[in-house]
Amino acid sequence: MVPQVLVLCLAVSRAFAQESRIINDSPRNRPPVLVQGGDLRNWEIYEDTPVGSTVYTLVGQDPEGSQIFYTISGDYFSADINTGVVTLKKPLDREKVPKIDVVITIQDEPIREIPENLIPFRRSVKVLDRNDNLPQFADLPYSFNVKE
Repeated sequence: MVPQVLVLCLAVSRAFAQESRIINDSPRNRPPVLVQGGDLRNWEIYEDTPVGSTVYTLVGQDPEGSQIFYTISGDYFSADINTGVVTLKKPLDREKVPKIDVVITIQDEPIREIPENLIPFRRSVKVLDRNDNLPQFADLPYSFNVKE
């Protein structure tokens, strides 16, 4: 697309002053970005985090200042589309799933005839262990001898 340039000339009556400005009228819609610290990068969660808990807040920024919309993939988390608040949907068990791979998407709004941007980000969430499994012995009883 060739940028459109509009030259605006104003003449002020009786003062004969003239002003010229170049206005760049080419519309564009630059993609939004996730802000550091709100991008889920290197994030970890304990396996005993209660379901329904708010666990993170995604933070995006749009160069043109339009509203950002958020989504997150998978079975374990949900994101509020307007605020980016991430909630745990399903119990975690590090022994079964030590890492959760998700795709975060952020979307801005269209500008004039230019469509919105939908930007995906891949992240891995490490599930941290809690001592939730007691040691279990198989083949009970055990017997042994100790020499004195």
